[in-house]
Amino acid sequence: MQEDPVISRGMLKALGAILVIAVVAGGVVLFASADIDLGDLKIPTDQTTTTLQDTSLSDTTIGDTSPIADSNPFSSHGFAAALSAVRAEAGHGAQLTKLFINDVQTQVVVRRGDGVEAYSVPSEGGQLQRQDATVSISGNATLADFAFSFDEVKPAAVDRMLPGANKLIDGTLQPTVLALERQLSSGSRELEWVINGTAGGDNLVFRARPDGFGVRQIGVGAPNAPPAVVTAP
Repeated sequence: MQEDPVISRGMLKALGAILVIAVVAGGVVLFASADIDLGDLKIPTDQTTTTLQDTSLSDTTIGDTSPIADSNPFSSHGFAAALSAVRAEAGHGAQLTKLFINDVQTQVVVRRGDGVEAYSVPSEGGQLQRQDATVSISGNATLADFAFSFDEVKPAAVDRMLPGANKLIDGTLQPTVLALERQLSSGSRELEWVINGTAGGDNLVFRARPDGFGVRQIGVGAPNAPPAVVTAP
């Protein structure tokens, strides 16, 4: 049975609701953002870029969790291993509000009541970490409008959407950030991947369904994208 949205699709289009999550850990600012700012990126006018706010938070390495073997985070195998570790700790019934992958880590933002916490798995064999996080929403939405379940996340999507993007550009995309969240910023409650990467000197942005199919390109811009992790001030 499909969950009814807390607010209507028409209201979302009018309000352009945006979920803003800030996580600061280990001396770096972690950008839990789907639509990364790509400078001169040209995208449709109904797409809203998520922005983040800085805060001061600390890491918590979780108890006896064994390190995950080094694995390519931009692969279904690596993503599945990280997701499994987070799911075991957060609980199978937990609701997610955002998920993103870069070459440093896989991070999953989990809803906890009216707030969130973040679980991160470093790509180089690090232990699962839990971090506090702050959340704010612009527009007349609630955190429940952004929520989705672990069952809606399909690890196989990674090995589908990257080749799909390569086919569209007739080249090889070097992924920088893959993010999964509901697209309320563009007036939709659909759960979608946003794929950010570079090819031929351009920063490219694609979208895909949760299963990794239906890849489509939505933007191209100058090659000046900020990194997904930057040194905190």
